[in-house]
Amino acid sequence: MIRYRAQHELSQRALAQLLGVSQPRVVALESGEHNPTIDTRIAISRITGIEFAIDVAPAAQQPKLVTKSARESSAMHVHDDVSVLVASR
Repeated sequence: MIRYRAQHELSQRALAQLLGVSQPRVVALESGEHNPTIDTRIAISRITGIEFAIDVAPAAQQPKLVTKSARESSAMHVHDDVSVLVASR
């Protein structure tokens, strides 16, 4: 979302208005510290056109479905015994 904001010259407040959420919610989404729900990602995609790819694999295994370039530019999250790679474009 940070890339989207920069490309569209939007402040966090302006993006929040576009998404129908609060500015602190945009901060939380951009920080990567909270994992948005699938419904939240769908809403963001509908409004912004951002494409998301999610790859879930056992923690001991490197996710392979998301392309190499996406893996290199995305965040890996470990939840209990699985790794979740979320890539967006």
